[in-house]
Amino acid sequence: MSYRIELSKVRKIMHVSVEDTDIDIFREPANALIKKHLLDKELGDTLLSSIGNWLTAHFASAAKYRQSVREKIEDGAEEEYNRINQYGLNSTTYGQQACLLDASGTLTNLSERKVRASIRSINYENG
Repeated sequence: MSYRIELSKVRKIMHVSVEDTDIDIFREPANALIKKHLLDKELGDTLLSSIGNWLTAHFASAAKYRQSVREKIEDGAEEEYNRINQYGLNSTTYGQQACLLDASGTLTNLSERKVRASIRSINYENG
């Protein structure tokens, strides 16, 4: 099964004008995530490619190109960024879209993982 992440589509998803070299690095974690968790889910090449595009946009947005909610570039420059207070793939609308496209629910499950911690008490005797 092969799929292809297309940087031209990633740019359109993100509404940014950047060179391929600026976002190509974010294709690697998207590919790794797909290979490890989605290849055996029988989602099909087209859907895997689409998920890959959205995941690439997610990683680029999380690391470098923040999602803008409102922009005014005339007279008084103003910009307001997305205020999603969640973690993992839910932290950007691009990651949320990738989760919606994944009919297997795998990405949603990965994004909802809870961190578990345990505390052990060690008793030391004085003596």
